[in-house]
Amino acid sequence: MKYQTTNLQPIKRYPTYQFHADTAQKKLPVSQVFCICVLETLRWLRSRLQKFDSLPADICTPEPENYADFSTEQLHSFSFSMGIHVDVLYLENRGLWSFHLSEPDAGANLGTPRERAAVNGRIFETDISFLMHKERVEVGIRTICSEPSDSSAPCEVFRPMVVRALAQNPNVGFVQNGFVLDGKPMEICAKGDFAHFAALYQAADFDMPLIVIADSGTAQKTLSLDALNIPDNSTLSLRSTQNDLLHFSGRNVQMNEATSEITKEMHIPPNRWLKRMTGMNRADAGKTESAGSGLTEKLPVFPYEDLAEKLLGYGAVCFVAQRCLEEFSRKFKLSLRNGDFLILRHGSPAERFSYGQYEKQMEDFARKRKQELRQMLLRSAFSFGDILFYSDAKITALQENQKETLSLEERCRILQQENEELKKQVREFTQQNADMRMNSEKLRTTQKQLRTAQDDLDGMKTYCETLRREQQERESAYQQAAERVNFYRQKADLAASFPTEKDAILSWAEKQFSKNILFTQRARNSLRKFDGKPDCAIICDGILYLDAYAQFRQGSLDSETFALYSERYCWNITFCGAEALRVYNHDYLAQTADGKKYLLNMHIKYGVKVQELVRIYFCWDDALQKVILGYLPDHLPTLKDPT
Repeated sequence: MKYQTTNLQPIKRYPTYQFHADTAQKKLPVSQVFCICVLETLRWLRSRLQKFDSLPADICTPEPENYADFSTEQLHSFSFSMGIHVDVLYLENRGLWSFHLSEPDAGANLGTPRERAAVNGRIFETDISFLMHKERVEVGIRTICSEPSDSSAPCEVFRPMVVRALAQNPNVGFVQNGFVLDGKPMEICAKGDFAHFAALYQAADFDMPLIVIADSGTAQKTLSLDALNIPDNSTLSLRSTQNDLLHFSGRNVQMNEATSEITKEMHIPPNRWLKRMTGMNRADAGKTESAGSGLTEKLPVFPYEDLAEKLLGYGAVCFVAQRCLEEFSRKFKLSLRNGDFLILRHGSPAERFSYGQYEKQMEDFARKRKQELRQMLLRSAFSFGDILFYSDAKITALQENQKETLSLEERCRILQQENEELKKQVREFTQQNADMRMNSEKLRTTQKQLRTAQDDLDGMKTYCETLRREQQERESAYQQAAERVNFYRQKADLAASFPTEKDAILSWAEKQFSKNILFTQRARNSLRKFDGKPDCAIICDGILYLDAYAQFRQGSLDSETFALYSERYCWNITFCGAEALRVYNHDYLAQTADGKKYLLNMHIKYGVKVQELVRIYFCWDDALQKVILGYLPDHLPTLKDPT
């Protein structure tokens, strides 16, 4: 037979909010502090049950402010159930008061945009215990969530209001490892404050997040004239100086020794100039220099005080002043920089944010960090010192009663109750173990997904690197093409100015290339006496090539660009034959205006004698870093052609 049933789900169990501390105040006897803690817890419970018409007499106690009307003799154990289940156990001989509240989930953030509906099958159990010592009261608080194993609804970490109430009570307060948990930050402004931080940072039993916020640095600011606060009796105001400078610069006045006193002031370093203009005394000038030449301002500091107040009972906030950053980083090996936001768990960095990551959206960043820090207590390992919560306290009470009872029946009954409580704890541990197994499986799945994603990321990085190289090659090719196009455009513009008459060639060339080419008188005479009709464009292009050669020899032109100059007419520099230079030495000499003679040992050529022939003879002067152009446009005698 087939049944249509609702499948039952196994339960998982995990802690949400957790808190452990000692009371800080010693104004009152410890027994009265203990009573205040109990009375505050019962007031918190009454506030949650205010919609009920009547309340059990056990919780109708005086207000905490009237602690003098209440004593530990009035404490007792009780239980009741009215939609919620409450158990209270008081062990007088141990000074232990343990409270247990079990309630179904009623949703969260009701009536707000972040409202969450109640989760079916979810139950919250809140344990609050106070243990009275000789001079202090130890406090332990935790909330446990039990829900179906397949539940994926978010679970908030809510702090019972009793924590804030007791922390701000002037007769109670909380302290943990010497640090008062009152919603105020620990401020490290001197080396003597390091010990307070070390007590929390190095403590094995401090399980809450420890947030370290570094002081912000400084930045350059724009100094306006109105912000200078210049005295009325100044000999020369900055504003008039500025106007005078604009007036003189408009007239193109040169800054030399003959300039006005106004322009001379501009040669003075900024601080000294400001001091002279405004009449600052030495103390004021010192302040200006110490503030980074008076041009720096303090960057906004993260609102650490507000964060500390909102994280009361969730974590501890520590602010490190600017002057202590270097020593603090060295002592605790945390490498803290200006504006850093560091989260520590059990002495190890959990997260770090630099100032640049939140500078422009500081409020939004603070809100997100507050939510994340509150959630850090979820499922985290936590120690509660000597505190016994209700279940453990009940077992302890049963064991103590067993020792005092002589009746066999009574012993059996107590052993049966103890056995039932132990079985309950076993079930709870099993549920917690189920939650841990599920989280472990999720962790393994997430790690596998992370490895896959990392492999994909590595592949994508390789692909992106390939694309980047291709892009660089294309950009390089485009740049080379653009440079070549620009070269041809410039050469075409210059070619448009080439003379069409041979007698105008050298005068044009001297105007264009006198920086790199020295034209001798023999070059002028040889071109003027040439009785043929040379191609002026070829000669001009050859001279342009020699100008490029000079730039190449000077190192201002690369070889690839130099090669472009030879493309049109295939120019190539050739050394003249050694025998020709010896036999016809006189024909290969050229003299400059200063009387210096040069041997024209190189030439460029185009064409042959039966067609269009152009020869330009020259040499290179290392001292002048110039081409010495000595003869053109026909052929000088060689051994093969002595004429």
